[in-house]
Amino acid sequence: MSSSTYSEKKNKYQFESIESAARIFTLLRSLKGQRRAIKLRFDNDTETSSCTLVDAHGTEAYLVLGELDKSSAHAQFKHASRIHVSGEVNGSEFNFNTQLLAQSGTKQDHQYKVKLPRTMQYWQRRAAHRVHVSMALNVKAALNDDEGKCFVGQIRDISAGGMRVQFMKSDAQALDSNVQLTDCKITLHDNTDLQCRFEMRHLHMHERNKACTIGGQFANLDFTQTRAIRRFIATLERKSLRGFSARH
Repeated sequence: MSSSTYSEKKNKYQFESIESAARIFTLLRSLKGQRRAIKLRFDNDTETSSCTLVDAHGTEAYLVLGELDKSSAHAQFKHASRIHVSGEVNGSEFNFNTQLLAQSGTKQDHQYKVKLPRTMQYWQRRAAHRVHVSMALNVKAALNDDEGKCFVGQIRDISAGGMRVQFMKSDAQALDSNVQLTDCKITLHDNTDLQCRFEMRHLHMHERNKACTIGGQFANLDFTQTRAIRRFIATLERKSLRGFSARH
């Protein structure tokens, strides 16, 4: 990375070395099922492969990787003493080193069990620390389109700057890339309703279950609204840490 590129990235992002097992697990778990979202590099090899995070286990501290994009990566998995993993989560880059624990599956569908890292390097946007929201919490967002039709989905991650919302099959069928969801109401964990404007930036359709996910930014939040979201984020992180500690 050139010095100018590094300076630009340093100004825009905050470099963080994460050592909390609960937080590492929470960040990586949000990538589960996203095809080829994980990048792999073996030992001193400069060539990169892609794969999918098939599963993640916090209690037993391992990840399951699969769907390699290159057949040559299979042999490298078996012989590499160290595997360099990188990718992007919540709009921020991460990387860590890990080791192969075991492998299973058929010749066409191998899966690789690797250690959950003890430390993860994370380039996080300074202005918008985003956290995963468990489906079990059932935190809803109700968004209206330009014609006043309401779509209700579950928030999957949130920051003081924006959020990602998942919609089930019935709503997904009515959404397309031309729809703009603008008026937003979020019901937080303490039953506080937060009403604001929302700028939709992207829509992703899920072929497997016919659901869809949208992402975007909040517009013109006032101080009280921003503080309410940050309190909610802090609560989520405490819940995640307590849950992880209870399992160990």
